[in-house]
Amino acid sequence: MNSAQQIFKITGFGRLDKRLTEIPELAGLTRSFIQRLIRSNRILVNDCMVSKCGHELEGESEITILPAPSREKYQDRFQDLRSMILFEDEVLMVVNKPAGLLVHGITKCRDDLSLVSLLQHYLPEFTGEFSNPDRLGLVHRLDKDTSGVMVIAKNQKALANLSSQFMERRVQKTYGAIVHTTPRRLFSSGIVVAAQRRAVIRQQVVNAAIVSSDNQTRALQVQSQFANEYSDCRVTVTGFEVVSSFADRLYLEVRLFTGRNHQIRCTLSYLGYPIFGDSLYGYPSSLISRQALHALSLTLKHPLSGDTLTFSADLPNDMTQLLVP
Repeated sequence: MNSAQQIFKITGFGRLDKRLTEIPELAGLTRSFIQRLIRSNRILVNDCMVSKCGHELEGESEITILPAPSREKYQDRFQDLRSMILFEDEVLMVVNKPAGLLVHGITKCRDDLSLVSLLQHYLPEFTGEFSNPDRLGLVHRLDKDTSGVMVIAKNQKALANLSSQFMERRVQKTYGAIVHTTPRRLFSSGIVVAAQRRAVIRQQVVNAAIVSSDNQTRALQVQSQFANEYSDCRVTVTGFEVVSSFADRLYLEVRLFTGRNHQIRCTLSYLGYPIFGDSLYGYPSSLISRQALHALSLTLKHPLSGDTLTFSADLPNDMTQLLVP
């Protein structure tokens, strides 16, 4: 196949993969080969990336076939990916995602650098394994500026198994957070039950209660109460423990019992303990360029063996520097 970028015009309707086989210049390519090009993010339709073979064309479409990425051109990115990997076998990959890296692109147009795009460039065999190649084996996500442990499935069966574990709350998720403190001191540990209202950008907690870590019955009662009182909200449950304290900050270990967007960030902000560096929820800081939040560990069952596995990643340097007295 031509190694340079190629552009074609197609008029009419139909599946993308089928219509590409009808282009005379591509007559030598099989439909399965064209499908691999699509799944490898090498096809643009009207300047936007399309990774579904069944994408329906309408009217006049401009098709761009991108050349295969150069290993030399993307070598630094590849090394970045390899350095993130904490564990890998035939069905799982566990990475320590750095702050500043998107999990998946904001748009499908062109080449947003993200964890997904790195996987697509360097592990193209991933793409054909999943019903949604845009997300590959993503089971969960972290915000762009949150660092830490993420698990990625390497085939559809493993994805289904891990997704079930997350949905049924059988995965233990622990985070490290550095928060701004106030004269009103936080309990040394507890469970926060909150009613969180979804919004496009900034999530809103409308009410929250702190329950003793030893009183699971009371926590369940508050969850039920909030579910009835705040029908337009999602009830979230967040455990915390104060690990160390300083003049104006606390280091917390936080455990997620539910998994809602920005759950830790908006819950702690509502309680009056915003995360250092979190400009969205109230405490930007010149001491760190992003929110001081890190996914410390994940504990889950291996999809094949059923063994309990724990993966962990130490706090990154920009956070440990905040803990120096």
